[in-house]
Amino acid sequence: MASADSRSPVFVTGASGFVGSHLVDALLERGHRVTCLVRPCSDLRWLSGKPLRLEQGDLLDDRARLAELVSGHAVVFHVAGAVRAMDYKSFLRVNRDGTENILKACLGASPPPRRFVHVSSVGVAGPPPLGSRLTEDQYPGNLTDYGRSKLEAERLVLAFSRRLHVVVLRPSAIYGPRDGEMLPLFKLAGRLGILPAMGGGKQVLDLVHVQDVARGIVLAGDARLASGEVFLLGSGRDYSIAQLAEVMAVLFRRRVRLLVLHRSILWTAAAFSEILARISGRPAMLTRQKIPELVGSWRLDISRARSGLGYSPRWDLPEGMAQTLQWYRDRGWMPRASSGGMARG
Repeated sequence: MASADSRSPVFVTGASGFVGSHLVDALLERGHRVTCLVRPCSDLRWLSGKPLRLEQGDLLDDRARLAELVSGHAVVFHVAGAVRAMDYKSFLRVNRDGTENILKACLGASPPPRRFVHVSSVGVAGPPPLGSRLTEDQYPGNLTDYGRSKLEAERLVLAFSRRLHVVVLRPSAIYGPRDGEMLPLFKLAGRLGILPAMGGGKQVLDLVHVQDVARGIVLAGDARLASGEVFLLGSGRDYSIAQLAEVMAVLFRRRVRLLVLHRSILWTAAAFSEILARISGRPAMLTRQKIPELVGSWRLDISRARSGLGYSPRWDLPEGMAQTLQWYRDRGWMPRASSGGMARG
């Protein structure tokens, strides 16, 4: 199937978020005309002042209106989704039902998009067995509510593959500028000289820079692919927690020690977090479901993305972490005291 050229109109859901905003930047750099679906409550700071079109709406809006919005766009990049929710039903409402609604809106569009790129997660599979690498064909089970809801969304997308050209992407753990999830780890390392280590400190992780993920998503919109293909997006490198601590030590010019958090400690903290969530009515940051993911090793085989998409990650961890720290400091998210420098990818 022919892909969109670099001047094609494209449609992005989840554009105001961490990954979505970097995807928008990558699309604009390639000359695409970008329309973003944003909720009325969205924080638009990463989109402000850019040459794009904003349309207020929600994944669960009236399907006829969504169909009108996506009409005439060459590619729909579906990035939006819930990463925290109070329960499985709430995850399903956004991640599965919202995906189904926009898929059907694409079918009802005139003209419909030539491709639908769905951004999923490695959470649909869970960590691979010890010593092995995660592949696109692996579904070990024991998933979190988030992972199960994203898996349901994936299955819907692939079920549409004969009526709509679809591609599914599963990014690994993502870091980089604009990310608030990694910020606490930087603060612990910089201020206290410690880095939490799950599962006895023996983990191996694939940490991928957000700009590499954004480029991978753009490639999925451009490459000549069969409908229904699935790709893992990662850094292609394995990093131990000890290596991450070493990187942090260089950045902050101080010793960074591992604070080993065994499963029993995590279990107690997760149970307490769930109690607080029920009291406050806000989704828990840590749940008992997440513990297998937190203590497991995540090693990815990204060979399919390399060959099928032409995907080639540019950032290694020391450079990417340095750039991220500099970004945090430039925006006052962290103090400017003695950084380890910044490298460009």
